[in-house]
Amino acid sequence: MSLRDVRDAIERWSARGARVAVASLIAVRRSAPLPPGARFAVSDAGDIAGSISSGCVEGDLFERLTGLLRGDAPDVVTYGISDEMAAGVGLSCGGEIDVLLEVHDEGDPAWARWRSLVDAGGPAVLVTGVIVGFTLRPPPPEPQPVNRFELEQEQGFRNLGQPVVTLSPDG
Repeated sequence: MSLRDVRDAIERWSARGARVAVASLIAVRRSAPLPPGARFAVSDAGDIAGSISSGCVEGDLFERLTGLLRGDAPDVVTYGISDEMAAGVGLSCGGEIDVLLEVHDEGDPAWARWRSLVDAGGPAVLVTGVIVGFTLRPPPPEPQPVNRFELEQEQGFRNLGQPVVTLSPDG
């Protein structure tokens, strides 16, 4: 299932009034079935769309995402398996992944901009996470409950939600 398919499912669920939580694959170390950027979404009605690991961690993610919809805090979780353990259960190799868990906000300006670019057939990137070496700017004056960063062409990234710290290449 493509990111566009996940987006379409999220929009269908949101249009009918459902709340949605999303898991985003933000880092891969060694080996993983899917690349960073993969998404897995769950609605408050129990609908699912997408995949993070082709079935290895989706059961746990479903539980964590439904917890978010009940009020649990957003989080980043790490899943991993050693090469030795992987071989013992029939996998070709081990690996580790980091997954961002958050409640989807249909009104998120980064999501809306990404959606409009994709719909127009243009190139678009939805950046999730933090990249060391760029300055993260403070949020705009009006509060917005998101944890997503928007690429600024000349200034790196700006946070569209919560207070952030400034990161610099020299630490």
